[in-house]
Amino acid sequence: RGAALSIVRIIGDCLFIQGETNDGQQHGCRLHVDPNKDTMPDALVGRQLTDNSWVKTVMRHSDDLKVTIARGKGFKVEVSDISVQQACLRLKSEYGWGGAFAIQLQDIDADEIFPAETTDEACLPEEEVLSPRRYQRSYNFDQAQFDEAETYLFSFNGVMLDPATEQGKKIVDNINNMIKKGKRVIFISNDSTMSRKSFFKKITNKFGVQLHESVEGMMKRPSTTKRQANGYHPSSSVCLSQESVVTSAFTCAWFLKSAGI
Repeated sequence: RGAALSIVRIIGDCLFIQGETNDGQQHGCRLHVDPNKDTMPDALVGRQLTDNSWVKTVMRHSDDLKVTIARGKGFKVEVSDISVQQACLRLKSEYGWGGAFAIQLQDIDADEIFPAETTDEACLPEEEVLSPRRYQRSYNFDQAQFDEAETYLFSFNGVMLDPATEQGKKIVDNINNMIKKGKRVIFISNDSTMSRKSFFKKITNKFGVQLHESVEGMMKRPSTTKRQANGYHPSSSVCLSQESVVTSAFTCAWFLKSAGI
């Protein structure tokens, strides 16, 4: 929606979020696979408060750390910044376990009791979104850091172009080169009309992405042995689609099955 720019990286067992808002404020956090390893205030990100809002990120206001919370309301998202203490006090019981969120009475001041001022995130007019002043960023692309990653996630509709065009062919060539280097490439899509099998065939047959080689690359990793023990076979096209693509329909079905619904 144009309210902030964020860079998301996965390194080892950690998820890093780093970015900047339209008014130049820095935000970010580091989260572990094991939430018990998270440190404050980053540990608040992804937890829900009693007013049903969610903690989105940590705002780095020099020494004054705050968290940004958001709550969906109709077609708008109400957003506000609150103190770390206020977020801890308002955590839902199921999200407030652990001593890290305990607040001492002497740490509470009057500001923690009153609600924070909120703003609305909504779709902006095209002329506002395209305004040059909204994109005066100072981020530099680090090729070496990019190449160090082992796994790359591509949003299908946001990355792949018509394979008949020069730019579309160049994108496919770049992705195939990453696969040949042993990188793990995964495509994701929120198109619920496609199964994983049809999505996989579209990427490989129509666009020419050599996803079958990504599984060969993963054979070099110890985790592949575990996959084979669970019934995945690199020579199987079913394995290829499961390893290489994720669709919203499959994710929804997986969630319902996991929940016993």
